[in-house]
Amino acid sequence: MNRRIVKVSVSALVCFASLAAVKAAAWRDIDDDDPPFAHVLLLSVDGLHAADLERYVATHENSP
Repeated sequence: MNRRIVKVSVSALVCFASLAAVKAAAWRDIDDDDPPFAHVLLLSVDGLHAADLERYVATHENSP
């Protein structure tokens, strides 16, 4: 039970820290007319192995 609480707490802290970093970066770039990225998409796939990624890249050459 204690490990679960620690894992949830650490996950929440990481989320809050990343949100704070994004907010701070947004305030720094507020005067910038052309921000480097309009949107960022982060995908996390549980169980995705390096071999799976290599196979995808080999079969989808035009994919970014």
